Amino acid sequence: MDRVLDAGPDRAAAALTALTLAIAIGAIFGGVASGLMGGRITAVAGIVLTAIGLWLGLGWGTDTDLARLQRDLAVYGIGFGLTVSPRGTAAVEVAGAGAYGVASAMLQVTRTIGMSIGLALLTSIGQSRIDELSALINDPARRDALVTRLGHPEFVGVDPNASLRLVDLLEAWSRGEAAAVLRLVFSIALGVAAVTLIPALLLAQKRGSATTTSSP
Repeated sequence: MDRVLDAGPDRAAAALTALTLAIAIGAIFGGVASGLMGGRITAVAGIVLTAIGLWLGLGWGTDTDLARLQRDLAVYGIGFGLTVSPRGTAAVEVAGAGAYGVASAMLQVTRTIGMSIGLALLTSIGQSRIDELSALINDPARRDALVTRLGHPEFVGVDPNASLRLVDLLEAWSRGEAAAVLRLVFSIALGVAAVTLIPALLLAQKRGSATTTSSP
């Protein structure tokens, strides 16, 4: 919202609210669905919706409106929420009744570690690309080659500090590049989501609970 769309905090809050509410709603329905249809179907359905949400995000660009962002984030959020109950239930049931507390704690710890590592890796990838773009803009020779490639040779040799038009051109270009970085991150996340179908399919199709097919 900030770097690609140059939007204010109100629009960012509106987009994130759609995501947060969708996750909460999905989690509630996931719990109900696990009891009615079993953990495997619920988890697979959730992962599919998660993947669809990420796939829709691959189409985001500098002209994407708030309504589309909210829709795509809601699809992702509902999908992610649907998986909460099946994976949580499977983890604690495999541990057995005597270790529910430990299993629940370990689930939370490993989930937090996973989110932290994943976010760190994706941020590193994105930041590296952003650093490359910044270095390009600050290098006169590379900047001249860029403006020529963009079809504005009149800006060759011009200092951005002396030309607002050049600043606008570079800003528009950098927003597009930032959108490309975002799509790269979504592509990686989509691949990870696809891989999670494997453990989801290994959940036993047992109504009222979601257990794995074999003990550790």
